[in-house]
Amino acid sequence: MLTVTRSYRPAHGPSEVSFLLDDAASPAPRQGQHVLAGVDRGGQEATLWAVGDAGVAAERARINGTAPGSAPAPCDEP
Repeated sequence: MLTVTRSYRPAHGPSEVSFLLDDAASPAPRQGQHVLAGVDRGGQEATLWAVGDAGVAAERARINGTAPGSAPAPCDEP
């Protein structure tokens, strides 16, 4: 179970989420570690996975379009 501290899309998502994570997922998170997970709408499995402060920061920059050469992820919400 992950406790959500920030939700990007939707902007106000649930406070806790659970989803399937393949046993081979790498790197595997440890308790208390920051994780950025992306789950497609209606999905049951994480399709985006970053663990640790550096990994989360890099993916967050990419998602928000602030990394050099990046573009924001498409969103069908208004």
